[in-house]
Amino acid sequence: MTKVSKHKCNTCDSTDIKALYDVPAFDGSKIFKILKCSNCDLVFADVKQSDLDSSYEEDYYSTAYPDYESDEKFHKKNNKLVLKEIERYFKPGKLVEIGSSFGFF
Repeated sequence: MTKVSKHKCNTCDSTDIKALYDVPAFDGSKIFKILKCSNCDLVFADVKQSDLDSSYEEDYYSTAYPDYESDEKFHKKNNKLVLKEIERYFKPGKLVEIGSSFGFF
């Protein structure tokens, strides 16, 4: 892992942050770093609010997910696959989901 100097952990304020890997934005316009705090093990993306705002159009949820809540069964099944993918990189343990919509994860 490569040490990253300009970041501070949102949980413990440590500056001992290391880059794990890069992830492309949904539209491929940017690359975001996935970082890990060496002190508390928090894993987070190097994403600014402006990056998030520009990723979603005003009517995103009403057009992309017109009836998200009724698709709960689908989302839970899909999330099991997502968790398996996460577990390829991290040993099982605690996971905090931020921005969880209806909380189906």
